[in-house]
Amino acid sequence: MSIKDGGFQAFANDLVQLWKRGARLGSKFAQAVLGEAFYCGGGAELSKIPCIQDIEQAILWLLRAVDYGDKVEEIDPMLARSELLLAYIYQDGQDGESSYSDYMLYGRSDRSVQESVFWFRRAAKHGSIDAQKALRSLYNS
Repeated sequence: MSIKDGGFQAFANDLVQLWKRGARLGSKFAQAVLGEAFYCGGGAELSKIPCIQDIEQAILWLLRAVDYGDKVEEIDPMLARSELLLAYIYQDGQDGESSYSDYMLYGRSDRSVQESVFWFRRAAKHGSIDAQKALRSLYNS
């Protein structure tokens, strides 16, 4: 089967399944890569996994990737990146928890703002300069 015959799509599906297998086996790296790939819709910085954007899948894998973060005191770039992506998801109100009326009235719910600040703080604690800038911006506005 060639790329023209749909071979690339079959390859892409196999690649996603391999990453999912690693993630299910507990690889924090695989969980983070999958979370970023689903957040970005493929072509993620960490990998070039061709997949569609799926925020629910992104949240699922990113939460698994960061579930040990409260125990980490030192700088951890991989952990910080996953936490930063979660902060962006909540900041943008993409978590699916906000009601339509909250979104129309306020742009995002209070819960989403609290969640985004929580994840920005954790990402900053683990060394994310972008999270530090976001927090500074939030507190200055």
